[in-house]
Amino acid sequence: MKDLKDIKGDLEKYEKELQEITKVVQKDTPFRLHEMDGYSEAYLVETYVEPEKARLLIERINDLKSQISNYTLDYEKSL
Repeated sequence: MKDLKDIKGDLEKYEKELQEITKVVQKDTPFRLHEMDGYSEAYLVETYVEPEKARLLIERINDLKSQISNYTLDYEKSL
């Protein structure tokens, strides 16, 4: 069983790697002419430069977070 420190180190590494390929794009809600008196709402969308790699990283990050949250239970079972 991996040490908790090692799991947290891996998690930090994968989160940093995901952040490096994440791009935040601001988009505006389209309104028809004269609707909402010319005001539009802006929102942010996260996209990834490498979507397939991002999907794999997100899966790995979620797995590591699950391992961290269950670490105590798993450690006690191994004794």
